[in-house]
Amino acid sequence: MNTTIHTASYVDLPRYLGTWYEIARKPQHGDNPDARDRVWNFTRDSDEPIHVSHSYIGERDALEESSGVVRVSDSAHARFSISFMPDWLQWVPFTREKFWILGIDDDYTTALIGEPGMKRLHLLHRHAQMDRTVATGWIETAQQQGYDTSDIVWPEQSGTIYLNQVQ
Repeated sequence: MNTTIHTASYVDLPRYLGTWYEIARKPQHGDNPDARDRVWNFTRDSDEPIHVSHSYIGERDALEESSGVVRVSDSAHARFSISFMPDWLQWVPFTREKFWILGIDDDYTTALIGEPGMKRLHLLHRHAQMDRTVATGWIETAQQQGYDTSDIVWPEQSGTIYLNQVQ
């Protein structure tokens, strides 16, 4: 099994921006496996930094939201880090989470996001629903790179977007 993580050869950032539905993910510590309607939105105004908003419906049907700033860390635009901390804390290295684009399809409708420690994995799609066979193929791509995919969570997606409420 290959344990070297390969990222996309190049990511066209303007095409990557926009709304992505989370189709599948590896659960994180403290993560609610029943969270639904998980959506990521990447935006940028002119030469400003890229901003990300993440929202989902969590426990007791409560809306959970966070927003952060993206810092691209390679010339291919496939490796970046996100800080969800206040502006005055974002300079501290441990406040940034690595997000690497492992793969993205030619029409920018599906993206597989991981990180070098192989603990985080997100399958994102431009539409709330994705053919399960196709989605499983993307997850298998991560598995071929060494990811343990036995704990993948497939969140419910209604297609409802709860974004842009956090500033």
